[in-house]
Amino acid sequence: MIAEGLTVKAIALKLKIKECTVNHHKKVIFNKLGVQSSTEAVSIASRLSYL
Repeated sequence: MIAEGLTVKAIALKLKIKECTVNHHKKVIFNKLGVQSSTEAVSIASRLSYL
């Protein structure tokens, strides 16, 4: 959903969870990928064939 460009709010609404939960999972993903932004995360995930 991050790769689709959805906002945290849109992701939360779509999954029926709180925005803080989305932010937590984004933080975990960013840490695992060693990135600081959604753009970097999508780029690396794409390069690693995760998308």
